[in-house]
Amino acid sequence: MYKKKEKLISVEHFVGSSTGRRGVFLPEFRSVAELFRKQVENHKEKGGNFAVYYKGELVIDLWGGYADRDSHQRWKNNTLATLFSTTKGVAAILAAKLVDKGHLDYKELVSQYWPGFESNGKQNVTVEMLLSHQAGLSYMDKKLTLYDVELDPEKLRKTLGNERPKWPPGTGFAYHGITFGFYIDQLLQLADPQKRRVDRLLIEEISEPFNLDLYIGLPKCEVYRTARFDLVSVTKYVTKLIFTPSLWKRLWIFLRYPDSIATKGTHVLKDPITNDPARRCIPLSSFNGHGNARSLAKLYGILANGGKDQGKTLMSLETIRTLFTPIISGYTLDLGEYEVLGRGLMEYNNTEGETCYGHPGYGGQMGFSDVKENIGMAYLTNDLSVYGIGNDPKFLALQRQFYKALVQYKR
Repeated sequence: MYKKKEKLISVEHFVGSSTGRRGVFLPEFRSVAELFRKQVENHKEKGGNFAVYYKGELVIDLWGGYADRDSHQRWKNNTLATLFSTTKGVAAILAAKLVDKGHLDYKELVSQYWPGFESNGKQNVTVEMLLSHQAGLSYMDKKLTLYDVELDPEKLRKTLGNERPKWPPGTGFAYHGITFGFYIDQLLQLADPQKRRVDRLLIEEISEPFNLDLYIGLPKCEVYRTARFDLVSVTKYVTKLIFTPSLWKRLWIFLRYPDSIATKGTHVLKDPITNDPARRCIPLSSFNGHGNARSLAKLYGILANGGKDQGKTLMSLETIRTLFTPIISGYTLDLGEYEVLGRGLMEYNNTEGETCYGHPGYGGQMGFSDVKENIGMAYLTNDLSVYGIGNDPKFLALQRQFYKALVQYKR
């Protein structure tokens, strides 16, 4: 059994050039590796992975701690972590890929791809409204189960199509935390000429062509190398929120208003989220993505670097600019927090105050593009925290140190 006082393994690392040789250091980035090492050895990071691509080159790839603390399974360079809501950003990029190929149009009505979707007040919902959480579908009248995706996809599609919006679509926005994937995954499959599910779409359109260890719904043969996450219990979650002033408003809404949009949005699924291998294999872009920080950083790095990688084109610069262009901003209907949203990605300020584009995830996960500096950055962990909007202190410290080191590297 893992003990807090036990000395964790030394951090393994690759920080250097694109030669792929582990242990090749660019001296300017050594400080980032040392910070990560301290986080692991001081038990601030019990298991995680941090990576950065700069101008198309892998310059930071750090991993350490445990993938499974109960069995002392160490985090390795091929360990896969659960992305949670950071999966939504991957799905948004996949949608942009279909737009770039002419199979999907952001301005088009969802019902043009999905006959029957228009029922019960959804006739004016466009693709970009659905991607930007404006469709009014953040919770359901009838609860779903993750297994509905595979057990009866036709019934699931009908159930989703019959759902009524919880506010007039286009009049406001609230985070579709669980429902996002149910709707977007159906839309992408229907828009694809080959009618491929989202798991095959990602693998064949993005992961395989660009050599990314990135999945939505995990192939069964890859389950053995996944990190086991520790969900934050309700008691622990509330306790941590009490001692985090910046999250007091969120805590108050969940405790005081059980019928609020925010609270109902967390009660969509009948079954709890667990480490069950069978659940990991079900494709759902709300939260069931898997990968490593290296691949996620590379994906965002390709976008930040103009859409090309080693002679291959992910998507055109025009499509990237559209993907990175905000379409709505203001205070959300669920938590009353100010946000700026695009077509599936969020606008995010890095530690330098510069605008970036990406998506956070439950427990501390994050991936984003910094277009100004041509950077793709990602952080994944199985030591889940209450920080789910790109504000995990461990990640912010690494990000801040990287940008400091980048100044030295550029001289």
